[in-house]
Amino acid sequence: MKPRLYLVIENYNRELESRIYLSLKAANLGWSVVIGNKANIFKQIKNLKSGIFFIKSVGPRYIEIIDLLKKYGNKVVATDEENIVFFSENHLLTRMNKECLRELDYYYCWGKREFDYLCRLYPEFKTKFIITGNPRIDVIKKPLSQKNLDESFKLKKKKGDFILLNSGFGKVIRASKTDWVQDSINAGKLDTEEKIQNEKRAVQYEADNLKEFVKLTNFLLMKLPHQKFILRPHPSEDDNWWRETFKGKNNLEVNTDKISTNVFIGASRCLIAHNCITLLEAYHFNKKSLNFIFKSDKRYEHELINQCSHICSDKNDILKIVESNGNKDYINISEEAKKNISYSIYNSKVGVDSTDKIIENLNIINKNISIKNTFDKNIPKFFFLIKIRSYLYKFYNFLRVYYDLIIKKDKSRLILHTIAKNKRGVLTVKDVKDHLSKYRKILQYEDKFKVFELHNNLFCIESKKSESQN
Repeated sequence: MKPRLYLVIENYNRELESRIYLSLKAANLGWSVVIGNKANIFKQIKNLKSGIFFIKSVGPRYIEIIDLLKKYGNKVVATDEENIVFFSENHLLTRMNKECLRELDYYYCWGKREFDYLCRLYPEFKTKFIITGNPRIDVIKKPLSQKNLDESFKLKKKKGDFILLNSGFGKVIRASKTDWVQDSINAGKLDTEEKIQNEKRAVQYEADNLKEFVKLTNFLLMKLPHQKFILRPHPSEDDNWWRETFKGKNNLEVNTDKISTNVFIGASRCLIAHNCITLLEAYHFNKKSLNFIFKSDKRYEHELINQCSHICSDKNDILKIVESNGNKDYINISEEAKKNISYSIYNSKVGVDSTDKIIENLNIINKNISIKNTFDKNIPKFFFLIKIRSYLYKFYNFLRVYYDLIIKKDKSRLILHTIAKNKRGVLTVKDVKDHLSKYRKILQYEDKFKVFELHNNLFCIESKKSESQN
């Protein structure tokens, strides 16, 4: 019987490619891997074969989910997709829930930096913390980066020459139209006055730099009227805010395509962003990247990002760099910065693969699974029934959101619904097969994999080889 691995996706743009790469390598070693968004996987827990669930954060909202997963005989591992660039111990404390850590089997750290911090904060869970790195870095390094570069070449032919602007102001331009600090308090992330005040200062820092980022963009649009700019809003932001802000600017496109941001980075002439993780990804693509920080406050700036991008505070300096040809020396970083990257990202170097490290740990866990569900059961496979249930569920969610909003005067469900809608894409069998095939060819694996829809938007990836061969 093939062991089962569940990979939960929340943000398709950010997580899909790395999850499919992990699926490919696991399936090649005999695993049955199910991939899908959080809502679709979690509502089918009782019907799914027991296995290992790989979740993407350990905030307070995951406590009940982890309890439910374990009730049906599953093991649970986790990482935090945002902890590559945490600011301080205080920032970690707002993201990590102690009860979640207590129930987890293992937690995968980006690198030794996160591992050291977590061991200091939660010494009782030290044996659960493993330094693995993150597959998101695997897929932007050689040789896997070739996939994104090939797609970037096609995008550049379609879009032409453009400068990429990536926004990262989700605490201010909220898709939910609500207050970030109050929402964090309601979610249980800010449980002391010190944390609340610190978060308020972080929001103000972001707001101040947003104001100047808009000025910078207008300045560049005016000075370079024949240059095309593409602005990619963060999934948690209100993209219509950006459209209204730059309404009538013919040389700027606000783009919310479900194409990976890495593809846009590769296709661009250069990247301009503020304190954003995409600057780190641009560094791995050897792409010129400008980190615009008008008002500096080291308490809320990512040291790692600052070290691998060119920091600018003056719009004229940025104009000069943008107008220059080639990358010059703006992607060159110091030896100290390279050491810091290696300290923070286990798999930052070519030849070091986080996916292998993760699967090594999964194989150990699998030996200790006490199976409750030995097969997938009661999952309807009739297309008509699936569609009807899907429409009914969407209608039910619509009623729940507006009941809370209008009757209970509670915006919390609307907040979650809006943010989830912005992040979630529509995944198809073809999407999974296309990504899988490209990585398979790069790795020179045999064409031996099958992909099928296990349930509505839950896709299973397995090797066609018999279990005896595996």
